[in-house]
Parts: sequence; structure tokens; C-alpha cells
Amino acid sequence: MASEYMPSGFATFYRAVHVIGFVVGATLIWFLGFPIIEAIAGVLRIVFANGTDRGAWQGVLYRSLNWAVVLAIPGAVLWGIWVLGFYQLGVNFYAISWAIGVPAHLLAASWYVPLIYRWYRMAQSHSAH
Repeated sequence: MASEYMPSGFATFYRAVHVIGFVVGATLIWFLGFPIIEAIAGVLRIVFANGTDRGAWQGVLYRSLNWAVVLAIPGAVLWGIWVLGFYQLGVNFYAISWAIGVPAHLLAASWYVPLIYRWYRMAQSHSAH
């Protein structure tokens, strides 16, 4: 929703709420993002590979996160291009989502697909013993 079409008092309030929401969201991700990823990995281990060693399972996650840090840079660039194109340049949602969104999701998949595969192999090797 564009704030330029709102009464000025409400537009200021609208912008302030969005800035506060962004700051709160970024702060929560900064401080709780890693524990949340660890918790999700723990739940996945319990559900799909309960017999595997928790430390080894988390170790695979930690090693994969080294690659995720590298992927975060082009991911942020793609996100920035999408935001600029959609909100500032008015590019059609579907056009920019296909042009930028698909590569961004493939970039993310290059992190989580190998991670899931390594976890799968770990679970399979544990169940074979």
C-alpha cells in the first residue's frame, strides 16, 4: 500500500509502524535466528532420524552454515534488486518474481538441498548399523 495516497498524519504513522516492524524483525532475526535454525534442525532429527547423534547432526548443520554465509551476499543483492524493481520501478510482480525470485530460490536451494542430503545419508548410515 503506497503511503502517498493517505492523509499525511496517517502516512507518518504508517511509515513509523513499518520502520519499527522492520527494526524489531531484524533484531529478532539477529539474536534468535541461529537458535531457531538449531531448534528446527533438532526437531527434524527427532522426527526423521531420532537414533542419530545430536552432535553429529548439528555438526553437519554448522558446516553447511559456512556456505550459507557466502550465499547470503548474492541473496541479499537479489532481494535488493527485487525490492527496487517492484516498489521503486513498478516492474510487474510476476515478471520480477520469475526473473529474480527463481534465481534467488535456486541460490537458497544450493544450501539446503546438500544439507538435507547429508542428513539423509547420516540417517541411512545410522539405520544400517
